[in-house]
Amino acid sequence: MSRKIGCDIISVAFEPGKTPGGGNEWVVKPTFCIMLKKEKSQNPENTAAAVTRGVEPLISEMGLELVDVEYVKEGPAWYLRIFVDRPEGIDHDICQEVSHRVGEWLDAKDPIKTNYTLEVSSPGLERPLKKEADFERFKGRKALVTTFAPVEGVKEFSGELMGIADGSVMIKNREAEWRIPFNMVASARLTFDFKTE
Repeated sequence: MSRKIGCDIISVAFEPGKTPGGGNEWVVKPTFCIMLKKEKSQNPENTAAAVTRGVEPLISEMGLELVDVEYVKEGPAWYLRIFVDRPEGIDHDICQEVSHRVGEWLDAKDPIKTNYTLEVSSPGLERPLKKEADFERFKGRKALVTTFAPVEGVKEFSGELMGIADGSVMIKNREAEWRIPFNMVASARLTFDFKTE
């Protein structure tokens, strides 16, 4: 659904999610969006990093975890995506409140100089793993890890997370077990097999 408020467009999208308690019931994944109008483009990675530094304290004050910030271009449009979470899960009201708080910070600091849409949502079932602590927290879960350069001739690793030790991510499957230096990790996320779960 969507509604127009002044010059802003606010929309809410829903995707499947998993209950926080670990059951297999399916629940909605709330997303709250606001279209904001700016002018010039800028470096996406620097923008995401600047926004992360600015909004992480605000989100922590709300008792939430800032999982990730993305500033990406899809077609002609730019999107600033804020992913938040908490153990009991989040709903649309929380996304709306985060969007309001983040929007106030964006208005005050003006770190983005181009037209963009702000989206606030949960990370979903296949949440990204960004911090070293994430790999320990989700030990035993299935994950996909990619690296900047080959590790033992491999750049993509799929299997069960075994945690992190001595600065290396440990992951195994039926074929092998790997130790991947954390500074070599390009991306990592949990995976979910919809056929078996």
